[in-house]
Amino acid sequence: TDPPGPGIPLDILSGTTVKATTTTATDGTYRTVLAPGTYTVRVPLQGALAAYVSIAEPDGTNDGRRTLTVTGGTTTTANFTLNVTRNANNALGPA
Repeated sequence: TDPPGPGIPLDILSGTTVKATTTTATDGTYRTVLAPGTYTVRVPLQGALAAYVSIAEPDGTNDGRRTLTVTGGTTTTANFTLNVTRNANNALGPA
């Protein structure tokens, strides 16, 4: 298992609207404040790089997004695995 990824940008969306953006901390965690509702977390990569970074949900899907529901007055935890494919030069790209 690789160590947690610091500095990974994340978008938090409600439907197709970005409601918050954040970046993972040195230990790989992230935190933001949201109103109650259902949100989607995604890594905002575009183009060719998007093929090499994805989010795997705990249920085994690997659709590049993690859905979470926030309830008022509580802390919601949304764990996921960030899959990164790196080439021999340790850059994003085919192995």
